[in-house]
This record gives sequence, structure tokens and C-alpha cells, in this order.
Amino acid sequence: MILETERLRLEPFAQQHVTGLHAMDSDPDVMRFIGPVRTLDETREGIGTLATSAQGQGYTTEAGSTAIQFAFEHLGADLVLAIADQKNTASHNVIRWLGMSYRGIETHYDLPLTTYEKYRDAGASVTS
Repeated sequence: MILETERLRLEPFAQQHVTGLHAMDSDPDVMRFIGPVRTLDETREGIGTLATSAQGQGYTTEAGSTAIQFAFEHLGADLVLAIADQKNTASHNVIRWLGMSYRGIETHYDLPLTTYEKYRDAGASVTS
């Protein structure tokens, strides 16, 4: 499945992406909230990041909005979660901009991460 917006093309990882992804994965500034910089082999196994030169241009918000819409409309999801490092204020800002609500600090990937949620039906909640 490939998702496209005016500026982005979101597609499954493929070997032709390795060189570009590794350039980002080996940049300490890009990786500061994700983990240590990655080797080429680790990049081949990992997920994408956003190059420093592309940060602050709305790409993450655009990708997030498209992913949420896809989850609700095509996957039939009733709930979408987002997680972020507790110190990553840029990610928290994007997640809130996407209309997601703070859920709490939860353990994901063996780390205490800030978790946000968005329901298909905005009136729904964990307690309802």
C-alpha cells in the first residue's frame, strides 16, 4: 500500500531506500530521541526517520494526518495511538496538532514513553 499527499509518498520499506534512510539514521541530531545512530545493517532492519533539513516543514504532520485517516477509513481502526520520548517536544506538538489526546506515560519498546490517543468517534474514551 502506498499513501500519497501533495508533498509526500509513504510506502513500505524497500532496499532502494537504504542509502537515503541510512544518511538520516547516522545523523546524531535526527536520532537524538530515537536511539543511537544506526549502522547500515541496522538501517536495513529499521523504520524511517526525517532528515534534519526536512524538519519543521510540516512533513511529519502531513504524514501523521494521512496515516490516521488511513487507519480509520481503510483499516477500520477505532483507535490510533502515538508515542514519543518524554523530552521530544517537537513530536508532542505535532501529535497534539493532529488532534490526539494525552493518555499518559506507558511502557513501549521497554521505555517509558508519552502516549497519545485518537478515537474514530471523538466522543469515545477508554472509560466510556
